[in-house]
Amino acid sequence: MSRKKCSLCKGDVCIHEHGEKRTDTLQAIPDMAEQTMDLLEKLLKERENNPEEILQLASRSDLVGMDAFCLTAAVGHIEGMRRFLEAGKSPNDACAADGSTPLMLATQNRHVEAMEILLSYGADTTYLNTDGNTALILAIRTGDAKVVNTLWSYREQVDINHRNREGLTILHSAVEKRWETCVKIILSCGADVNSITDNGCTPLMLAAQKGDVKVAGVLIDGGADILIEDYLKTNNV
Repeated sequence: MSRKKCSLCKGDVCIHEHGEKRTDTLQAIPDMAEQTMDLLEKLLKERENNPEEILQLASRSDLVGMDAFCLTAAVGHIEGMRRFLEAGKSPNDACAADGSTPLMLATQNRHVEAMEILLSYGADTTYLNTDGNTALILAIRTGDAKVVNTLWSYREQVDINHRNREGLTILHSAVEKRWETCVKIILSCGADVNSITDNGCTPLMLAAQKGDVKVAGVLIDGGADILIEDYLKTNNV
């Protein structure tokens, strides 16, 4: 049976079906970054008719600990980001300390329009940061359906069972958020319901730890093995 798409979340993944409420936006970039944007806007204006100098400015990392292009993506400064892209800046430059790409930074900070622009310029959804996270894992961790749906149409580009450096998958991330609808969608796309982290934790174990009966039921219906043991030799029984 086809699923009715939520008009608010604009895609398959919804946070409203079961009464979930959208969480407040988390701002991962310090307030000083917004102040730095005033300086960056001034520098961009001074170089308005010089694409080469704008491209050089995009790689400056002395403004707030990351290069100027990544900063525009992180704070969702659309005009500045467009200027850098039009000048020839690659959307895939990993320019943050943790190896995050502009797409990852825009995703973490829930800047959907910035994500869409980066994707239109060829942002690669398969890139990993130093923790082994893809943009899709980071999207699910936000708990924001609009952010997830922006990347969801690109899901075939990535391994749906990709494990980060801790062995966590997108399914683990959805269970961590207690996001029943998202768990169902991920399972329907072929995710391994018994994927095990480096410390032996399955999605079902994670749901049990959180006391999430609904998500645990979805996982069991999806074939979760209740007898798998973690590194302490405990299981879900």
